[in-house]
Amino acid sequence: MRTVVVHLRNATQALIEDFLARTYTRQKGPPWICDVDGDPCLYIHIYRDMELEFEPEEIAQLRDELGGEPTVSIAADVSGRHEGGKQVREFVFKLLTEFEGLAEDEYTKGFWTLDEVMSKSKKRDRASGRERTFFDYRQP
Repeated sequence: MRTVVVHLRNATQALIEDFLARTYTRQKGPPWICDVDGDPCLYIHIYRDMELEFEPEEIAQLRDELGGEPTVSIAADVSGRHEGGKQVREFVFKLLTEFEGLAEDEYTKGFWTLDEVMSKSKKRDRASGRERTFFDYRQP
């Protein structure tokens, strides 16, 4: 599975759980599901412990770019049965238009603002240094 994460500040876990339950109605609790024609595409869950999921340097960079401590981090795992790009961008759009935060994918260095994701800005690939847009998982 491929994963994207949205890190929020000034939002509580209860507020996010309510938002996800209203937005992704197929399943009321973790994981929340975004489907494509009835087939699960995104499996959405809340990270419980950032220190277990992320490296200390990554957490420090996130705090710096976010301007404070993230209060909730939400992950969307993308099923291998779907490309998922459209659903991932909609997931990020829904969260970051409602709440303040940054998005992260597995392929690029750093964090993304909503404007960068939606305008298809480019950042360096984690492994090769190649320029990629958000959630550009295709190999060169």
